[in-house]
This record gives sequence, structure tokens and C-alpha cells, in this order.
Amino acid sequence: MTNTRKSKRADTNISSNSDMVITANEFGPWWHECALLFREHYKRPYRPPRFSDNILVPVIINSLQIDLGVTILIRVINPQKGSLWEIIVDDELVETVHRYRHEQGYSVYEIDSHTFSNKIKSHVSSRT
Repeated sequence: MTNTRKSKRADTNISSNSDMVITANEFGPWWHECALLFREHYKRPYRPPRFSDNILVPVIINSLQIDLGVTILIRVINPQKGSLWEIIVDDELVETVHRYRHEQGYSVYEIDSHTFSNKIKSHVSSRT
């Protein structure tokens, strides 16, 4: 069951599973920046991308970047063709992954958060 809460600030609408309570403050500055961009251009709440297990992508990426001291990007290979994306760590290709747009308006990368984290950690440890 999905529970949508609306804060006093229009740019901090949060959709979450009923068993997961989150606030906009927990996400950090990236949430506010993205929310403002979405509000300016699409006039709807920002919905961060998720992994296939419904875990928010920016939360995992931010945590890994801090823990491992790396830069992690997920970028599209060919925006004209759409669904294949690259996982990049410090300018090195780690993996490719498919992505689709969920009917509720957020992107879903077809990899779960645990597998994603393990691939990043394995890549970083193989460089040392």
C-alpha cells in the first residue's frame, strides 16, 4: 500500500511504502534541488529513481560514495534508444543496466540495491 504525505512545502512531497517512513530532510540537498527542477519544468512532485527492490537510488549512491570515496554515475548510453544505462565508478564502466519509467512517474533500474552495491564494492576493491 502506498502512502502519500504532503509537507507544507510543495517541493517536498514524498511517496513511500506504508512500512517505510521518510522525510525530505533525510535525503539532503539533492532532493530539494531535484524537487525544484521538477516543479519548474513539470509541475509535479519529484520522484527519485529506484532499484528493482524499490530502494531509492540516490540514497544508496550517496552512501557508497561516502563509504568508498568514489564518484558513482548512472548515465544513458544512447538517449535516442532509451533503456540501456551505464553504471560508472570514477570514469570506469562497471555494468550496464536497463531502466524503465514506472506508471507513477519514477524511473526503475532493473537491478536490486544489494546487487548494485556489491558490484560497486567489488569493482572498487579490484582496483586496489
